[in-house]
Amino acid sequence: MKMTEPRLRLPTIFRAMVLTLLASSFCLADDPKAKEDESEGKIRESIVKIYATSRPPDLVRPWQKSAPQESSGTGFIIDGNRILTNAHVVAYASQLFVQPNGSGDKLPAKVVAVSPEVDLAVLTLEDESFFKKRPPSAIAEQLPDIKASVLVYGYPTGGAGLSITKGIVSRIEYAPLGVGGAGLRIQIDAAINPGNSGGPVVADGKIIGVAFSRLGGGDNIGYIIPAEEVDLFLKDISDGKYDGKPMMFDS
Repeated sequence: MKMTEPRLRLPTIFRAMVLTLLASSFCLADDPKAKEDESEGKIRESIVKIYATSRPPDLVRPWQKSAPQESSGTGFIIDGNRILTNAHVVAYASQLFVQPNGSGDKLPAKVVAVSPEVDLAVLTLEDESFFKKRPPSAIAEQLPDIKASVLVYGYPTGGAGLSITKGIVSRIEYAPLGVGGAGLRIQIDAAINPGNSGGPVVADGKIIGVAFSRLGGGDNIGYIIPAEEVDLFLKDISDGKYDGKPMMFDS
């Protein structure tokens, strides 16, 4: 009598493995956590470190400029082959270079739009082929909830690699943002340090704002410019010029 069991077991096991793999793939496709991780992976790919050589004016001797100063900040790719960062990161810059996350290359960049009022700026690169392999990040359309968990991405001082800090949304208020401007501001308790400026702040896999300042006398009190203000700025410069936010004064 011939034994047929070994011949039948292999296809049976194979079918079970295929069914398990298919079930796993369907579960991953419907898993919100997997989608969130995928979105954050794309955000990491869109983040860049910005190197600036600036020569601010000398207020004591206005007929000459001060000595060159080296500084760095963070930015991230947005629609239209552009990079978003803070205005104070690129202020008075005579030279700008962008270094992609995970790369040692430094690419020349230039400022195409800037708003000191809301502390935002947009850069472009001379070589736009850079953007072909790095898609823009998804920006949220709504303000986050209070106590929502957030992740701050950037390049603070003290290291060369990408840094990530975690916290929650502490408060949302109307407050000064930049030079002579005001708008919505989100307070978070995730650490923000020099070099984080211009970096994305992420909640639920989408960018909810741009890190721009911290409270010097407090512990882990940081501030971000919400996506709502970013959207207003980008719509303003869509015609090639910056008009600014309307302001009302009374006495």
